[in-house]
Amino acid sequence: QFQFDKSIYIGPATEPDQILSILTALTRKLKVTSNVDLHEVVRQLPPGLSGADLSSIVSNAALAAAHRAILAEEAGEAIGDEHLVVSLEDFLTVAKAV
Repeated sequence: QFQFDKSIYIGPATEPDQILSILTALTRKLKVTSNVDLHEVVRQLPPGLSGADLSSIVSNAALAAAHRAILAEEAGEAIGDEHLVVSLEDFLTVAKAV
C-alpha cells in the first residue's frame, strides 16, 4: 500500500471547451430536459471557475429541479418523472447567481 504526500494544483478551466467537457462529465448521470444546451450554460458562466465550482453549479441546478417538483406537489399536481428532470432554466438560474 502506497501513500502519496504530494498535493497537485489543478488550476481553473479557462477554455470554453474545457468547461464544456467538465460539465458534460458532471451531467452524464443526470436526467436533463431535451432543451438543455450545455454550450449555452458555458456562455453564461463567468471565467475562472474551478471543477468544484462547476460541480456546485450542477448540484444546485439539480436542487432547483427538486424544488420545482416539491412546489408542484404542494400545488396538488401529480408528480412524475418529468418533474424530476433538470431544465436549461435551472442551469441558467444557477449560472446567473454565480
